[in-house]
Amino acid sequence: MIINQIPLSDYNDSVYLTAYLHLRDSNRFEPETTRPAVIICPGGAYMGINEAEAEYLSCQFLAAGFQTFVLNYTIGAPYARFPYPIIDLERAIDHVRAHADSYRITKGKIAVIGLSAGAHLASLVSSKFDMAVLAYPILDLNTIDAFGCRSNESTKAMVEMMFSTILGNTSPTTDALAQYSSKNFVSAQTPPTLIVYSVSDDWDTLSQVHAYEKTCTENNVSVRLMQNKFGAQGDYTGTWVQEAINWIKSQT
Repeated sequence: MIINQIPLSDYNDSVYLTAYLHLRDSNRFEPETTRPAVIICPGGAYMGINEAEAEYLSCQFLAAGFQTFVLNYTIGAPYARFPYPIIDLERAIDHVRAHADSYRITKGKIAVIGLSAGAHLASLVSSKFDMAVLAYPILDLNTIDAFGCRSNESTKAMVEMMFSTILGNTSPTTDALAQYSSKNFVSAQTPPTLIVYSVSDDWDTLSQVHAYEKTCTENNVSVRLMQNKFGAQGDYTGTWVQEAINWIKSQT
């Protein structure tokens, strides 16, 4: 395995792409094997990066034969004000596509996988990828706003901090929230998408998932829903990971 760290920002050293790459084939008389690739966007409410998610998923995808990349995108106020995290992921996929030959990546096989806030970010840039996996996603910021308002004080405070981080306001307007809600980024260029959600989710994810699914269907985008029956919201070690790997490999 080769591990490389690729800087993505001229002004923020904490924004980089970590590449976990399979070694080149030892038999030089045969054509080199190309592999599918995945860029992982961990969660963390735009205020942190969940390193445990990143480590576990990178190991799983690498073991499954993927050229694997983990994105450390811009986090924390005031740095993560949109569109900066979006720019980070756009730069990441541009880098991977530009170096696809040297990374020995199979054409048409670059996926993005995001978890929670990372899934929100992935959904905003998914049109630049060949496939997308959105696990426990935040998809509708207005729904999250309404949920936060009717929740306990700690949850409400977390929602407000996330909005302050990405939008610069603890109580943004409906229009400001809609501007970065995922369904408004769906188009005919949105790739086949797998959405993983939990039955024990208390973030009102299910209504967001169905609204996103409806918008995808209206745009003739292939979308599949996968219910994680045995894991809680944010579970990144469940059987869904292997199913997501199989789903990505099955896409043509």
